[in-house]
Amino acid sequence: MAFFRRELEDEIAYFRRKLADPEYVVPQNWRWWDDREKKLEHIEEVDLGIIRLLRLFHNDFGQNESLSRHVIDQCRKLNELLDRMISHPNVPYSDMSREAQIVARLKEDINQLLERAAHVIVQPRAGSSDAKFVQCANNMIETGKKVIRNQVSSDNAHSSIKDEIYSLLTQRKTRDEYDKLTKAYDGTQQDLYEQRLREAAIKMKKMIPGSSVDFGGYWFSYFPPNMAERRKSRYGEVYVNFKQYFSFVPTSKNSEEIFMEILRFIDALPGLAGIVYELGRQENDAISFKIPEDLSIFLNHNDSLVIHFYSRQDLGKVIEGMVKNFFKKHEVYFTRKGRAGSGFDFKSDDPSLGASHSQIIAKIVADYFFQQYVMTRRVETVTAPEMVRWLKAIIADVNPLELREAYMRYMNRPGVLAHR
Repeated sequence: MAFFRRELEDEIAYFRRKLADPEYVVPQNWRWWDDREKKLEHIEEVDLGIIRLLRLFHNDFGQNESLSRHVIDQCRKLNELLDRMISHPNVPYSDMSREAQIVARLKEDINQLLERAAHVIVQPRAGSSDAKFVQCANNMIETGKKVIRNQVSSDNAHSSIKDEIYSLLTQRKTRDEYDKLTKAYDGTQQDLYEQRLREAAIKMKKMIPGSSVDFGGYWFSYFPPNMAERRKSRYGEVYVNFKQYFSFVPTSKNSEEIFMEILRFIDALPGLAGIVYELGRQENDAISFKIPEDLSIFLNHNDSLVIHFYSRQDLGKVIEGMVKNFFKKHEVYFTRKGRAGSGFDFKSDDPSLGASHSQIIAKIVADYFFQQYVMTRRVETVTAPEMVRWLKAIIADVNPLELREAYMRYMNRPGVLAHR
């Protein structure tokens, strides 16, 4: 890469000086090498310095989304350059060679920088939108006022507010935002999404004999071979299903590029099935997963991928690390904002005894709202921005405060299957 090293160093120094001015915008045609240059014959140790310089460059302006997009684009091009070098007939490359060790170090540095730049973009865009929070806050305030005016019963109001909060927890967008989001995609993309998902399902079943898949209409689910044993229970018994949640956030705002990232995610699902199957064997667990079956649901649901397991709750952290590292190799990124990434459902053949993680949180938040705002009549004076701040704080705090108590109440009741 030495052929472009000096020019690149000069460009980086130039842009670092210019970006000190908050009004400066990085040119859209910014490139770090001449596309016409094809002679890539040498890999030099000194070029590790380039990546470290890029990292320093990004650290200076690490929260700049526009710059982060350029960093991602150029990191991908640098990876492309390395791959082109490796395949060049004049490069004496082998897995054990000095060049291979240098390439491995370069790729590691490039991918770390790429991940950090992607985080700058995806983290602020994770979770439900500000408009979704405002909509929920306004509806809660209006419903609470109706209770005080005796225009609606407390039970009906509680149920309505619980549904409103459940929607906030699971959906990213308001209806208007959702319509705008999905307008960029037509039936062609939906058909391709479904086709690739069905192809992935076939690969999973071939790769893991005895496994099964289910197209349920809303969720597509993968189940390992020993799933039936884990689901055995007598009517009226409750068992605990632990969950690890992942929210897909694209690194691009371009609809075509977003769709390509989604397809990379779908195509990688057989590999995901393989790693969770092996983990399940090690842990004597039946680890399954589900994703939205429909493209439009995938784009709007906060839970892009949900991993289900049974043996122990702290296995979720192991799963989280494995899943994120696996998809990072496919340049697919997940983050979680506003809600914990770990949870659990209470399952039973008796529908009246079961409850999902989001339903439990929605009930707890609705209870708090009635205690703190309706019964005290504070709902008559609270503003929407104040209610939004309260919602964000209470949803973030409710997991450690209340969910363990709810979990223990269910675990200690007669007839519960702990699956130990």
